[in-house]
Amino acid sequence: SLTIDIELEKTLFLEKNRKVHNDIAHIFQNEQYRHIGLFGASALATTIINMLDTTLVSKIKNIFDNDTMKHGKYIYGCDVMIGPPADIRVANIDVIILTTYFFHHEIQNQLLEMGVDRNKILTLI
Repeated sequence: SLTIDIELEKTLFLEKNRKVHNDIAHIFQNEQYRHIGLFGASALATTIINMLDTTLVSKIKNIFDNDTMKHGKYIYGCDVMIGPPADIRVANIDVIILTTYFFHHEIQNQLLEMGVDRNKILTLI
């Protein structure tokens, strides 16, 4: 019935939300990751930044985005300026988190083509 389908969808949504929240917490609490980059100045990036305490937000050293209109701007809650993907070449990052659900394959391929180590690229999917 429709009620059962809605409840199932709600349960699946909440489970996925919990998993993503736990994955983010695990990444930011990992002592090996002192310099974290985000790729995608998206709603997900804003959510990540605003769910973390300031100590963990301070681990974000770079934010990259393909959208040139976002370059030079900031995400609310973080004082790191959004830059172009070309800046990845000179960035000192331990890991880069892809903050998109829609283009993660394309961005991962873009980063690999730029020479980013596959082991430094994390997705939340």
